[in-house]
Parts: sequence; structure tokens; C-alpha cells
Amino acid sequence: MNNLNSKLNEIINIVEKTNTCDELMDIYMEQKTILMGKQVLSLLYLDVKVNVKDFLMIYMISKYYEDIIGDITLDKNKEIYDCVKNIILLTKKNNTDLEIYKSKIVSFLYNFKEWKNDSKELLIKELVHEHHNLSVDRLECKKNNEDEKEKVFIQCQTEVNELIEKINGAEYLQEIKSYTPIVIEKEKLEDQYKEVFSDSLKQDLKNNNELLKQVLNYCKNILLSLTSDNALKGQITKSYDNTLFDNIETTELIHRGNDMLDIIKLLHAPYYDMELEEYRKHFSKKNTNIEYLIEKLHKLTENIINDIKKIKTSK
Repeated sequence: MNNLNSKLNEIINIVEKTNTCDELMDIYMEQKTILMGKQVLSLLYLDVKVNVKDFLMIYMISKYYEDIIGDITLDKNKEIYDCVKNIILLTKKNNTDLEIYKSKIVSFLYNFKEWKNDSKELLIKELVHEHHNLSVDRLECKKNNEDEKEKVFIQCQTEVNELIEKINGAEYLQEIKSYTPIVIEKEKLEDQYKEVFSDSLKQDLKNNNELLKQVLNYCKNILLSLTSDNALKGQITKSYDNTLFDNIETTELIHRGNDMLDIIKLLHAPYYDMELEEYRKHFSKKNTNIEYLIEKLHKLTENIINDIKKIKTSK
């Protein structure tokens, strides 16, 4: 047990002496560091089951969590960071219970594996989103006879597609390429945005059902404009309906709200998924009311509008 604590403290000392995450990453690539990690796992009888590089991430996250997992106020990131803190604390207290070490490390590895899978899924969604944006850019270049500009977008899309294929395979890439890009009338959406969301509307948002209904209808129209899928259009029309205001039971309100959030999740950029899930959690557990739901639906719709504006200004 003393040998285990000694090696764990040695790893902690290596981490604490570094100044940057990149510096520590270089040290982690050295054979002597990998060997030290393997020795620790062997002492814990985890060397057969556990990837040594995943294990060493415990100590990297302890110092450079912002570089590795990001914002630790988010639930999933906080779970990982809490696991890390517990393991470091056990080490510094020279814990002598092998099973406690094992359970804490296994708990970290489980959460970290889930986090990696989520990150991979998010990366794929972002790459697919970029692929479709570039498809729209190319269509506009063709429309405006901007051949040189189109060549740049083709090169960018080729590089994005190579990453998609590397991560998810050639068959998945072909499926993505089969989708038809939708060109949105950005000016029309911006005019509608300005008309509906005046300052007075925002100020009265929580006190007038007619205004809330206008907001709901606005969100519905924006979402309908983002898809050509008739089945999805039907879901949007059904979910974003004024029957939401018919004094429905709390369980039904939560169900309707989750359906509405799920629709936005299908249509917005994937880097807004964490924000959406935070709203879902608060809506389901703390703020189960129509005002909160529509306020957040508006915010998520506004994210889409802002992305459309960015596409416009980048041309």
C-alpha cells in the first residue's frame, strides 16, 4: 500500500511541476510515465481492464480541467471533476484502503468514458453542421457566379469530410452527402425577429398570454422554415400549438415541453445542446411553468437566428 501511495504522489508531483497542459501532455507521452501508470494499475489489479492513458487523465484534469473537460458547473463535467478531487484527496491523505481507491478510479473511468463518447458525438454533429453550411455557401456562390470563392468552400468542405470519414466511416459520410441543403431567407427572418421581439414585448413577456402566444407562434414559424421534412413539420405544428395554454396538468406540460425542446435540438447547431439540456433540467425540476418554457424556447430560437446572421456577415 505504501508503494502505491508513493507512486501516486510521484504522479501528482509531476503534474504540479508543469506550467501548461501541453507540457504535461508531452510528459504523458514518455515511456517512463506510461510505465509508472501501468505499475499503479497493476498494484490496484486494474492493469488488464483499464487503459493507462485514461487513468493518467485523472491527474491532468486535477490541474488543467478547463483545457480538458471545460466548464465544471455543467453536470457531466462536474461529476468527472468531483471524482478526480476525491482520488487526489485520498492520495494526499495516504489512504490505506485499496478497495476505496479502486471504486473511485472505476467511477472516474466510467464517467470519463461517457464524457468522451458525448464529446465524439458533439464533434460529429459540429462537423456535419459545418458540412451543410458549406453546401449552402457553395449554392450561393453558384447563384452569384463566384467561381473563385466556391473553390475555397470546396476545399474547406473536403477537409471537413475527411474528418467525418476518419471518425465515423465512409458509409456515414455518403449518408451526409445525400442530404439536400436548405437555403433560408435570412433577411425575411431578421425582419420578423425585429417585428415580434420589440422591447415592450420582452418586458411584458411574463404577464400576458397573448404575447406568449405570439412568441410561441414566432418560434414555430422559424422552426418550420428550417426543415423540408413533412413529418417533422407535422411534429412542430402539433407541439407548438396554443393548446399549451389550456390549463394542462404538470406532467403533460413537462411532456409537451420536452417534445418542443427535442425538436429544437434536431434543428440547431450541436454546440447549443448543453445549454438546451440545462434548460430542460430546470424546467422539469424547478421551473415547471409556461413562462419559463417559452422564455427558453425563445432563447434557443434566438441562437438559431444569431447563427444565420453570422453566416450572412461572413460572406
